[in-house]
Amino acid sequence: MAAIKIRELPEEDRPREKLLKHGADGLTNRELIAILLRTGVPGKNAVEVGGEILEKYKNLSGLSRISARELKNIRGIGLAKAVQLAAAFKLADRMAKEKLVREKIDSPDLVNEFLGAEMRAQQDARNQDRRDVARVHLQVPDDRDRLRAGGRPAGPGRRP
Repeated sequence: MAAIKIRELPEEDRPREKLLKHGADGLTNRELIAILLRTGVPGKNAVEVGGEILEKYKNLSGLSRISARELKNIRGIGLAKAVQLAAAFKLADRMAKEKLVREKIDSPDLVNEFLGAEMRAQQDARNQDRRDVARVHLQVPDDRDRLRAGGRPAGPGRRP
């Protein structure tokens, strides 16, 4: 059975209209992803595709660590949508780090909050590649013990 197209839903149930009326907090994660996707696939609308993607990667955190290349392999997500999703998750990550950059990083929990997701993503990539590559992530605090956002890990051929 074919899915109901979003344009066939009552206006108050359409993700874009719902966001305009209630704000982003009034939408589910599936609906927010559907807005980024814009379209579904034959037999599934964008909200259903968004839900399937979330189920596959368990949660937003899992989904946010997926590369654009991997996203492109999902049915209904081409290069443009994969890049848009990857960019949206990177912006969210940077936004979260902006707040931390202004704080004094003086505990392991704050270091984990600042670098944990990036380090886990690198670990996931190493596990998929099955390569043994050592990486060092160097973050030097400023004179107020704040870390700079956007630090890049050092690795083969890369400087911190």
